Amino acid sequence: MKKITILLFAISLAGRAKAQNHSVNNPPVNVEAMAANNGIVMQMIINKKLRDLPRLGFFSVTSIITDWGERQLTDFMNQSLITYRLYRGLNVVGGYHYTTEIRATAGLQYILAEKDWLVILYPRVDLSTDSNFETFISAEYTPKINNTFSLYTRLQGLYTLRMNNGDHQRSYIWARVGLGYSDYTFGIGGNIDYFGPDKKRVINIGFFGSVDLY
Repeated sequence: MKKITILLFAISLAGRAKAQNHSVNNPPVNVEAMAANNGIVMQMIINKKLRDLPRLGFFSVTSIITDWGERQLTDFMNQSLITYRLYRGLNVVGGYHYTTEIRATAGLQYILAEKDWLVILYPRVDLSTDSNFETFISAEYTPKINNTFSLYTRLQGLYTLRMNNGDHQRSYIWARVGLGYSDYTFGIGGNIDYFGPDKKRVINIGFFGSVDLY
């Protein structure tokens, strides 16, 4: 029951910046969930700017992975950051990162939004003695098929290593392919996740669905 409550709460918050409308200043919040062979996969990416102070904004990434029949989450990650625009598409960011503990973090963020493309590149480093360095990248391609449907594709990756010894901490490659209709997107997805220095691998393949929230 506790696990179900956590998942419902995550669904209510989850979102990502979607390329369909390419509004950099106020992209929609999108809820995405994938039912896969090993469990449920969810993700949030929120990117907002303050209307009265457009150089300042908020950026957040959350991912949740659960296994069928397990009482505990397989993986939970959240990072929330204040962004400051240095140049068009380029921001300096600072905030916190949480997996098993909360750490202060800082980095750079680059966003490229074009007609059919949305690309986010985000390298960061923990502000602690036992520091991790991480790079996140997401690329969406959403060309129109006709007046009703558009193609939806996304490829994203993450790599985290411990700076004092170079050990692998966490990495993944996630892919989505489907169709977009109005505020809805659906299709098939595949995740390859790696955990810890020994790079324990978990593969999830399934069906995903999402809806934009404005």
